Amino acid sequence: VCGDPQARQLVAALPVDSPSAGCREQAVRGLCNAADAAVWRGSYPWGRELLAASLDLSARTGALYAERTAQGTRLLLDWWTGQWTELGGRCEQFIATAADMPVVAADGHMVRGMLAFAQGDWAEALRWLTALGAPSPQCTRMPLAAATAGALVRLALARDDLAAAADQARSAWAAVADKGIWTWAAELAPWAVEALARTGDTAAARHMVVEFE
Repeated sequence: VCGDPQARQLVAALPVDSPSAGCREQAVRGLCNAADAAVWRGSYPWGRELLAASLDLSARTGALYAERTAQGTRLLLDWWTGQWTELGGRCEQFIATAADMPVVAADGHMVRGMLAFAQGDWAEALRWLTALGAPSPQCTRMPLAAATAGALVRLALARDDLAAAADQARSAWAAVADKGIWTWAAELAPWAVEALARTGDTAAARHMVVEFE
């Protein structure tokens, strides 16, 4: 889905109605992954369609992990599309429900942290954003790790802790650069560039801009 021009055709060909339970389980995994990728690249209408299909098929197949994955992606989608009514409570309920699935629960942590940040509650934002430890591609999906790192950079900048902001920015940027999928840096890039520029490392800030472009 990340730039593949055949993504929609491939997703449409998933065997969602296969008589084989194993095939349907793999199909729902594909739908969930495609929905997540679509949301992260900003294809919100398609992402919403895929989420509806994912939740329907996961319920029919009893695929609990896939269902939780889709629910987490829906929180991200609602955050980015401004559907904030009761979103904080939904995040907390999701985090509790998915407590035994930390990779999945991380979606709820990031959205809940960003809501707190938007409301000016920096301590609460930090608590939610770091509840699962430092954002790392070893612990969660790369785009989520980058976005969470971006939120922490913003929080450090708001507190005028420029050194912490720059350190977080460099670490997160290196992880994204290692993958080379720059759409994943969308929630990181503006704040990473600002952090390095404000600490005087304008050469590195310019290099980030060139890489991201």
